[in-house]
Amino acid sequence: MVNYYNVAKGVEPKRKKVAEAEKNLRLAQKDLTDTKEKLAQLNAELASLRNQFADKTAEQQELKAKAELMERRLVAAERLIAGLSSEKERWAKEIQALDAAKQQLVGDCLLCSSFLSYTGVIWHVALTPMLCCVQRRGSLICVSLCPGISSWQA
Repeated sequence: MVNYYNVAKGVEPKRKKVAEAEKNLRLAQKDLTDTKEKLAQLNAELASLRNQFADKTAEQQELKAKAELMERRLVAAERLIAGLSSEKERWAKEIQALDAAKQQLVGDCLLCSSFLSYTGVIWHVALTPMLCCVQRRGSLICVSLCPGISSWQA
């Protein structure tokens, strides 16, 4: 019995140490399980963030391409506007010339109608070789029988 007591006396602290070590092992395993769950959760979140990053990077590239296209279109539009500004001057001059011609339109029509009524009795075959065009202030206005009428200045 004394021998048993001596062995039990040496084994009891070892049993307590084993029980404490087993308790620490269970706590460490629980911590390990919690950490693995948290790691899996973080890995899933990381994968989601990587997908979002890839999507946003693709969207950024698409927006950059659109911006470059818009920049090229803007430059082309600016060149077109600059080119049309000189046309604006030419169109303004042409409008002025047309306004001047519009004011003379009634007289020109009267002159042409009088010419046509005068030449109406002449046969077309005999008239055709005698016709010529008269230019007045840069625009074609009338038809005449006499080639010398083109030298007249109105």
